Amino acid sequence: MLATPTPKGICPFYRGFAHLALQATVPNLQILPVAICSQAEVQWPAVPLSLLHHLDPLEPLFRQEGWHPAVLYQRVVIRIGEPFAIEPYRERYHGRQAGKVVKDLTATLSHQVADLLAA
Repeated sequence: MLATPTPKGICPFYRGFAHLALQATVPNLQILPVAICSQAEVQWPAVPLSLLHHLDPLEPLFRQEGWHPAVLYQRVVIRIGEPFAIEPYRERYHGRQAGKVVKDLTATLSHQVADLLAA
């Protein structure tokens, strides 16, 4: 079963967003960190991923076996951080260091979102 973070918690970031951002041909691309802070929620029993596949057949996660927790957010606060320029990372995104650059960018933005959640 997939983990559900606590209301002020955060799940690990996947690195795919960093690869997409670094490979994008958009000049001066910036990423906007956003945190959705739960103020009130209800957690329901987990539902089968195969059931969610009918809601979004293109989502690869829903093609897997297993269960997904169901959370209904009743009240949230949206916190928006400062735009984050990725050009310094893009300049180093090549060859053997590409993996480290992606890992660093992912960790940096994960920390920024965690800071927004903690504020």
